[in-house]
Amino acid sequence: MSENTDYLVEIELIHKNAKTPKYSYDGDAGADAYLCEDIFIRPDETKLVDLGFKLKIPEGFEFQIRPRSSLGKTKIRFPHSVGTIDSGNRQNIKLLLENIGNEPVFFKAGDRLCQLILKPIFKANYKIVTKVENNTARGTGGLGSSGK
Repeated sequence: MSENTDYLVEIELIHKNAKTPKYSYDGDAGADAYLCEDIFIRPDETKLVDLGFKLKIPEGFEFQIRPRSSLGKTKIRFPHSVGTIDSGNRQNIKLLLENIGNEPVFFKAGDRLCQLILKPIFKANYKIVTKVENNTARGTGGLGSSGK
């Protein structure tokens, strides 16, 4: 078992309706973020939505911004799948949404569409080699190599 450690993240609420992200249950990996304004997204439209706050993320960490599982019941997608918010970012936190459906979609201020997950960062040191060893069970198999 690993010991759980909490980290202090400073947040500046810059919109009158902005709320601090909140963990719904003990043990949740992600804190739900709330919309601070009503939004309307037309079919085939991609919209950048301001969440109404700025963060000071501890150095050596990132926040990953991911869709909440309930968003899978809609035709709204995150075009970039998972977003990374680096510790050096002090801008308004925004969410990129895309309506892939045939109907417009409306969300109200206070709705939860995404969650923030605080993750440690590990830097890679790259070493150029003549050939990367291929001695794994997967071998040269790549995308889809383990079947459906």
